[in-house]
Amino acid sequence: MAARYGLATYDSDLDGLIVGTGNTPTTLTDYTLETPIVSGDGAGQLVYGLTQIFATQGVQGEDQFKPDANGDMALLISRVFHNKSGSAITINEIGFLVLYVSSVAGDQALLARKVLDTPVTIPNNSYKTMLFTFKFPSD
Repeated sequence: MAARYGLATYDSDLDGLIVGTGNTPTTLTDYTLETPIVSGDGAGQLVYGLTQIFATQGVQGEDQFKPDANGDMALLISRVFHNKSGSAITINEIGFLVLYVSSVAGDQALLARKVLDTPVTIPNNSYKTMLFTFKFPSD
């Protein structure tokens, strides 16, 4: 399983897999995380690594992902977060944010948001890889 696409650049919280400290349940009207954690090395911040996308079900084409013979596809989105803030940080929510071009440069769309069943704590000077899976069944 090799990474096919990188989104969001290093140290950017503008798109890709993003994390936050909010714990309000997800709704269909969510357009951002409740309390996003900003990328950086200051208090309450995490350094965001690159976002990578892997095909875990389906076929990886030359420059795209395609469904498998049954019409199913699954994508795994991965990002490493580094805590250099000076204290532990607890992640309660995760989301997938994309940038798109419109009449206003840098518009964003939140494709998914999930409040974690079990919060994830990253100690100071530690790394954590967060994963998010999108499944696209044929039926």
